[in-house]
Amino acid sequence: MIGKKYLSFLFLLSFCFVIGQNPIDSLIGRLNSSKPDTAKVNLLVNISSEFYFQKKKDSTNFQNGLKYATEALNLSEQLKFERGKAKSLLQIGNAYFKAENNVKAFEYFQTTLKLAEQLNITEVIAAAANKIGYIHCFIMNNPSKSKPYFEKALEIYKKSENKKAYARTLANLADVYLFLNDDERSLKAEMEAYKISSEIHDSSAIAQITGNIGEHYIKKKQFDKAFKYVTLSKKLQELRGSKMGVHYNEGRLGNIYFQMGDYKNAETYLLSAYDYALKANYQELLLSTSKLLVDLNMKLGKPEKAGIYQIKYYTVKDSINNLEKLAKISEMETDRALEKLELEKEKQLEISNIKNEQKRKQQNIIIGSVMFFLILVLIFSVIIFKRFKVSRKQNEIIGMKNAELENKNQLIEEKQKEILDSIHYAKRIQSALLAHKDFIDSNLKENFVLFKPKDIVSGDFYWAASKNDNFYLAACDSTGHGVPGAFMSLLNIGFLGEAIKEKSILEPHKIFNYVRERLIESISKEGQKDGFDGILICIDKKNKKVTYAAANNAPVVIRAGKLIELECDRMPVGKGELEQSFTLYDFDFKPSDRFYLYTDGFPDQFGGPKGKKFMYKRFNELLVSLSTKTLNEQSNSLTNEFNSWKGDLEQIDDVCVIGVKF
Repeated sequence: MIGKKYLSFLFLLSFCFVIGQNPIDSLIGRLNSSKPDTAKVNLLVNISSEFYFQKKKDSTNFQNGLKYATEALNLSEQLKFERGKAKSLLQIGNAYFKAENNVKAFEYFQTTLKLAEQLNITEVIAAAANKIGYIHCFIMNNPSKSKPYFEKALEIYKKSENKKAYARTLANLADVYLFLNDDERSLKAEMEAYKISSEIHDSSAIAQITGNIGEHYIKKKQFDKAFKYVTLSKKLQELRGSKMGVHYNEGRLGNIYFQMGDYKNAETYLLSAYDYALKANYQELLLSTSKLLVDLNMKLGKPEKAGIYQIKYYTVKDSINNLEKLAKISEMETDRALEKLELEKEKQLEISNIKNEQKRKQQNIIIGSVMFFLILVLIFSVIIFKRFKVSRKQNEIIGMKNAELENKNQLIEEKQKEILDSIHYAKRIQSALLAHKDFIDSNLKENFVLFKPKDIVSGDFYWAASKNDNFYLAACDSTGHGVPGAFMSLLNIGFLGEAIKEKSILEPHKIFNYVRERLIESISKEGQKDGFDGILICIDKKNKKVTYAAANNAPVVIRAGKLIELECDRMPVGKGELEQSFTLYDFDFKPSDRFYLYTDGFPDQFGGPKGKKFMYKRFNELLVSLSTKTLNEQSNSLTNEFNSWKGDLEQIDDVCVIGVKF
């Protein structure tokens, strides 16, 4: 455990962290006087390495690091300097790793490892193995595959007595053990790494490891110890001037408070960490904080906000865990294993042939009289042996390829299941945001809602709210359907609720104006025309008055057996050709009126005997024919008509129809 002698180290750190100068300029200055030799290769590699270790994460460091590493590689190839080539390839991999291009980085680290193993450059083997292990564990979420790479690096660093690298690699292995639920071994490794880092005054590692120890106690729900270590890590990161480290620990503190039920402090710390991660584009922190903010806002009864954070969570998750990238990395890993196996077999076969040749020469000297017979036997033996080896090798390769294909299929199945589980989770959030039937019934005694998503989740949505004596009801069609449409619907619902409940905007046309502004601010800065078409009605219970706003979609009224199509604005709620204010429409309703709001899913559905669209005219005639029935009967009839019309054809869009009687 951390003792007082280690805590006293904090004061010293405040001075140590500010000392030091950037040596890049002096190294670059030496290039002009350098001859194109191996010394220049090493100089270029050192410059590239300095750019990699720059704290600031920007494209300039990546470009400069890649530039000097590439120059080193080209010069190494001209000089046939293989050691320089291995070091250059490592730095190119580091440059791509810093830019979070993990597929490219993985490719170069694999190439580096192969060459370094051939040349037996232990420090390069360890560095490349460490990075490959990191990508497997923290990018591909496959800790079991990362373990042998970290262990390879750890063994090298232990023999070389590189305590700094040994401690940091041990900390990585501790994370692997944690992911594999070997908590005791993980904590033991973290403590050993902390002890070594303290002895050599590696402030960066100390700050990181104390936070990792805090993670252990968060997992064990030992929140007192977790708070102690995370707070210490945060203070160390503050002394180092590491904003990323500080905010990462704020995310941990938010998690601690959330699990303890202190939602106020949890929200404060999580939002601070989330905002920083959003500005810095730090995806790992964005992923963890957005997931916690989803859970927190669901606990606080704020499903609209939970939906917005859910969108960010899945966006970041898709960016990190891109299935094609993971499959490509897995393929490179398999190809390397096959290639290594082939090299080992060729080497063994070569040794076997050498031994056989020596034996044959000895036999020629000792028993020359039977040489011809023995040579014939040997030749046939070698031929049969080679044929057997070739046959066995082919069978092994076929088996490996089949295993590789099976592994890829399994990976795809796992990812598909994960995606499907995520979509079902999104459906739960979307369902929580849609207007509840009891809430609508309490405000409108006669009504029905026909809602049929095309997929699990929907771009169409119906929504209701109340404010003062006003009751609001909306039927809207977001851009797209399925998952993209559902993400848009979550945003749209969130902004509608924000307009009425937080901004106290009460008139339907002004609500649409506000939502349009928020959509343009959030997602339409680069010209995307995402938003929704829809109708929002407001029922003033006190004054018995109905007003509405309509965007590219007109409500209809059936009065005395006749259909009245009301007015609408020909522009969407979002970025469009027109961005003038929406119109506030009044409607003088009568007690016998039936009021209908619907999206385009029903009229646009293909079906019938000729596979044509249902069409708006036919749909309005259907509403008129059903108008004498109760609203509940109308809903059942509409459902039966839709299913009958669609038949065996695919549903092409989300369907939403609302009928009310005031």
